[in-house]
Formats: sequence, C-alpha cells, structure tokens
Amino acid sequence: MKPRAVALGILYSILVVLFIWISVSLGKVKPPSCDEIFSYYHSKGGNYGEFIEQTESGFNRMPPFYFLVTKAIFSEQNFIFKCRMLSLAFALLNLFLLYKISRFWHNFDTSLLISLVCLLASPYFLEYAIDARPYALCLLLLTIFIYKILEFEQRKEGGEISKFTLFLVCFLLPSSHYLYGISALFVGLAHVLMTGSSRWVIFKIYLLSGLAFMASHISIFIEQQKFGNLLMMIDFPTFEKLGTYLLGFFSWEIAVAMALFTIFLFIGRNRWSPKQMDSTIRLIQIIFALLITFFLGALSTTIFPKSIWFLPRYYLGTTLIFPFLFIMLFSICGTKVGRFYNLLIIGTAILCGGLLLNRYKHKKYFYENDRLHSYRSFPPREIMTTNLPVFTKDIILFSHYIYAGKNIYYLNPDVDLLTRIGKFYPSHKNYMKSEISEFPSILLNIGIGSPNRIEGVEFTPMGSEVGPIHRAFHLRKI
Repeated sequence: MKPRAVALGILYSILVVLFIWISVSLGKVKPPSCDEIFSYYHSKGGNYGEFIEQTESGFNRMPPFYFLVTKAIFSEQNFIFKCRMLSLAFALLNLFLLYKISRFWHNFDTSLLISLVCLLASPYFLEYAIDARPYALCLLLLTIFIYKILEFEQRKEGGEISKFTLFLVCFLLPSSHYLYGISALFVGLAHVLMTGSSRWVIFKIYLLSGLAFMASHISIFIEQQKFGNLLMMIDFPTFEKLGTYLLGFFSWEIAVAMALFTIFLFIGRNRWSPKQMDSTIRLIQIIFALLITFFLGALSTTIFPKSIWFLPRYYLGTTLIFPFLFIMLFSICGTKVGRFYNLLIIGTAILCGGLLLNRYKHKKYFYENDRLHSYRSFPPREIMTTNLPVFTKDIILFSHYIYAGKNIYYLNPDVDLLTRIGKFYPSHKNYMKSEISEFPSILLNIGIGSPNRIEGVEFTPMGSEVGPIHRAFHLRKI
C-alpha cells in the first residue's frame, strides 16, 4: 500500500476513534429522555405475554420490531446505555455503508472523506448515534436499501438473493418506524423509475413487501391510533423551522470545505466526462426521493395538524442528501490528486475533528447541568422519603419518577386513557387513579406551576423545589 494511502488511513482511523470515544463518553452522562424511558418500559416493563398489550396501548406509538429485539438481547441492568451503544454500532455500520456507496464512483481516500466527514459533521446523526430509540437503525436500513438498489442496478441482473434482500429491507424500514415507510415508498418508486431491468419485477418486489408489512401490522397500528396524541402539541414546520431543521442535517463549516473541493476539482478537470453517468443519474433520482420525503412530511403536518408530528428524527434520510450530493459533484468534476488535494483532505478531516470535540464540550456541560433539564432532576430527598402518597397529572413526570425508583400516582379523569397507560406500565397499573377522592386526606402533588383548583382541597407549597419547572404542594382535604 502506498505511503499516502497509509497516512490517510491513519488520519481517518483517528477520526473514527474520536467519534467512538465521544459517543461512549456522552452516552454515559446523558440523562435519560422520556422517549428512552418509554423504550425501557416497552422492552423490559412486562413479560412476553404483556408485550403485545404494551404495543397496542398506543402509549409508545411505534412498531414492535426494535423493542422486541432489545427485549430479547438486553437485560434490565444499564438497559438504556446498552441501547445507546447499539445505536452507536448502527451508526458505525452506516459510515461503512456510505463508504461502500461512494466506492461505486470514487477511490479509497475520496470515499472515506465523503462518508466520514459528511456524517460526523451532522448534528442529527451524532445525536441519534447515542439515543436508545430505533432512529439509528432506521437510517442504517435506509442506507442499506439505497446501497442494495445501486448494487442491483450496477450488476444489471439481480439474482433471487438480491431481490429478497430488497424485499426484506423494504419491509424492515416501516417495521422499525411507521414514518420510515414513507422513505421506503419514495426510494422504492425511484428504483422502479430508474431500473434497467423489468419495471414490473421491481414494482412487484416492493408491492409484496408493502402488503406483507400491512398484513402483519395493520391491527396493531389501528389499535394504537385510539390513544390520541401523547403530549397534545404539534411541531408546526414553518419556513423558519424548516431552515433550522435542514441545518441540523449537516454542518455549514464542512459544507464550505467541501465546496472548496468541488471548485478545485472543477477547475482541474480536463473535460466534462462524468464517471458512470447512468449511476450518477440514479443517485440524483434518490436525492430527489429523499428531498420529496422531507418536504412531504412537512406538508402533511400542515394539512393534518392534529394527527401527524413533524420531527427531524422521522426524516433522518435527509442526512444522506449531503454526502450523496458531493458524490455526484465529485463524479461530474473528476478526481485530481495532487498536493493541494491532499491539503484539502487533511484540513477538512481536522476541521471535522475540531467540530466533534466542540460538540463534546457543549453536550457534556448540557447533560451534566441539572438546571437545563425540565424533567432531569431526580426526586429530592423529601419526596423520596415521604410516607405521603405522591401524585401528578404530568405523565412525562410520572414516567421519569417511576424510572428513578419512586412510585407515584398518575391522576387523570379519562378512564380509557388510564387503562391504556396501565397496559403500557403493567407493573404500575395500580398507580393510575381517575379521582382525587381515591386518595387519603393528606397527599403531595407534583406538577408544573401552581396546581389546578380542586374543590374542597387546600394547597400548601412545599419548601424545596423539585426541578427547574416543577413544584410540589401539600394537599389537605377540607
């Protein structure tokens, strides 16, 4: 191997090791989010007989695949950290798959540059690489799907194994998260339009995959929709928010550096001769499919504001647009290796490493500062040791407290809602109450701000705070 290739390999290896070290370190100090707590209880909150009821309750409105897998392979001890490390493994595999995609067009060092720098500079990619949720898995499956499509078309004739792989990955995408079925749909349609094989054969693969998914999930999906929106608040995608969201998928600093690459390669080209033009056009079609998925998600949220949320983690495939764009541009311009080219590679890799360290510094401070987390603070000693019944009307707060080891009651007049939440938390179903009359004469209420007025009840503020936005009140029935 040439000394240049060895030197670049060492440089990129340092970048990957830095990414792993930062991810593991942050994974240890990151406080559990409410979504990660839902993952814990969905996977480990009941036995296998109760698992289907937990899924159908709609409290954690997701397909069962990811939670069934984590239930089978992980124990309760350090469950959330183990799931974060599983997400990190998915992220590393995603880096490798993106490198393999880039190799269809480019050499070793250019492919590593695109795969590592473009993804490791993406805030959303880094965020969900240490999240105990299925989003890193969804992005990996989407990358595998695109890789298999490009490989299938590169070989011109796909065998039965290749066809079954396309069927399986297309099935697993919505099975990991319902909204990634949209990504599977548009990328699959792009494949049908671009294919050099029989369009009917490709269409039939994806049609059968979609029918198999619906047949196995339709009853669960319909049952889950009866729960309603958990937080009853929708993130409306205004133009300003869309711009903010898009910046979360890539780093503008890296975008400038990669733009310098493009300019350098364009000036140095001898002729306009794109390498593997057919493959480049296919990649452009996939880029458009990912863009349509993102903007359709934003549009559907505006049309159905009471039913669909718009959150960037549902559209992580947008993260792939940035590296795919540079794969395409570099392919059109051609690769010209020289001293300035090497300096650009080294400089961009160092810039990426600096961005990773800067993120680590800020995230570590954020994770370790309790005052920055609305639901982060564990119950203070007065609440942990009190013999009084403690209740809350905040289901997110309830989830955090029982995860911290303090059994508190959840009060809600909606009996059907309590029944569904009780199915999700089978070991805590006796802590679901619909009326305050079910409690003793003196109890403790925890919530945001002052408690709602309840006839015949006197409220006295508790002396100490229980969190940045939460307060505790002694209640006494008059």
